[in-house]
Amino acid sequence: MKQVHLSYRLRLAVPTTNVGFAAYIKTKVSVCRHYKNLKRTWKNYRNAVNSAKVFSKVNPRFISVDSLTLFPDTELYQMAQEGKFIPAGEKERLMELQTFIKNLQIRTHLFANSVSNFYPTDAFLPKEREEIINELQYVIDTVSEEEMQAYRNNLHSLVLLK
Repeated sequence: MKQVHLSYRLRLAVPTTNVGFAAYIKTKVSVCRHYKNLKRTWKNYRNAVNSAKVFSKVNPRFISVDSLTLFPDTELYQMAQEGKFIPAGEKERLMELQTFIKNLQIRTHLFANSVSNFYPTDAFLPKEREEIINELQYVIDTVSEEEMQAYRNNLHSLVLLK
């Protein structure tokens, strides 16, 4: 049985006209087939590095990072229930985001601040790179996978209500 793994969707905006942001390019990061956690972790690392290279060449003004969230009554949720799809763990997602940030070689505004992210944050790169990497490491080191997973399990919508 082949298993598919997804963790983040990245959006970027590139200036295409004098008017401003006219195009959004969507890419899925960490789409891989895996059989062992070690292999999966390597692929996550490789995908984060390769995605950072692509984004660095495109040179977007901002990048938006959303974490995959499964909801009942969706095909992907059903696949997860059947064991055909294994979503990344929460710490794995944060480590992948860290790797992506470490490898970006551009000046951009990174938004990872939607409710789909366990630790919502945004940063101006490269100026705040070390600060955000350290913050993410602190969360990885001090918050349990179970607590992070409980957060994700309690998401009923990606809309933040005020």
